[in-house]
Amino acid sequence: MKNVLYISVIITAYNRKKFLLDAFNSALNQTLSRDKYEIIVTKNFTDDKIDSYIKRYGGKLVFFEKGSIGEQVADALKYAKGEVICFLEDDDLFMKEKLEYIYNTFLENKNLIYVNNARIYIDDKGNYLNKIPSKFEKREKDIIIKDFNKKPVALLRIQQYANPLYSSSIAIRKVILKRFRNALYSIKLSTDVFYNFISLISGDLLISNQALSKYRVHESISTSIINYESYKKLSLNQELKI
Repeated sequence: MKNVLYISVIITAYNRKKFLLDAFNSALNQTLSRDKYEIIVTKNFTDDKIDSYIKRYGGKLVFFEKGSIGEQVADALKYAKGEVICFLEDDDLFMKEKLEYIYNTFLENKNLIYVNNARIYIDDKGNYLNKIPSKFEKREKDIIIKDFNKKPVALLRIQQYANPLYSSSIAIRKVILKRFRNALYSIKLSTDVFYNFISLISGDLLISNQALSKYRVHESISTSIINYESYKKLSLNQELKI
């Protein structure tokens, strides 16, 4: 293992512009030195203000007009120089210490291929939401999952500790993504589940209790919900009954 590491942050956006620069700035303003990571923004639209801002602060722009989210990510990987890929959806945010944590964790654990960190919840204005974790989201300590092929029960452990899965909480070694790139092209949704599965069969996973991502709950989220207000009431103000 080298004593240096390089990270690629891939920010994915499709049609939505409202929160993109907030996401970009959260990746830009990290405690990790800027020479240790890059920021790639892949999106299907052009916007002079957004594009000039991203370029001014050293971000890479990748335009992807058509296709699924799996194809969009697979395309962006062609431009990624990092050994570790951190995903960030356009409406989510990173805590400022996120990349430093990811950097040190992967550097210190040569067998580690995947990290899924805890998250906090915010509304469309960035205000914190009072969410009591469901029983599938409680993380009182870090969990290491090894030898999945020998111990299939590990699948139950990751279901217990990593759900609900969000791409903005996931970091994965690029070599694993490249190994399964052809399959990634066929993924039309739920790429987070795909990352989880290919990691389980490839090496060690860390389910971290560190809250390093901010998941934004707003009206245009892709989560299948009946009503935004009822979703907030159910999942953000009381414990989920699962």
